[in-house]
Amino acid sequence: MEMVDLGHLMAFDPTHQFSSLSSSREELVENCLQKGRELVQAVANALFSLPSTEDLDGPIVKLPPPTKKRPRVKHVKSHCLVCYYWHREHIVS
Repeated sequence: MEMVDLGHLMAFDPTHQFSSLSSSREELVENCLQKGRELVQAVANALFSLPSTEDLDGPIVKLPPPTKKRPRVKHVKSHCLVCYYWHREHIVS
């Protein structure tokens, strides 16, 4: 059951589980790629179902507002960035 959030142009499946433990890394990668293709196709299908207007460059759609809150949506405080850069320059070097 894919859930599509066109506001963020993303899709996810909260109920997805691998059917069994993969016997090899290649099998795990193939399973991940297959699920990724399904999710990308769900986003594409949802985009093409939106009403569009024609432009010289082609059809244009207006994306709806996001429906899910992404993790790390909060802004980083400027003093945290200053501490990070100071630490990186003086301690790590």
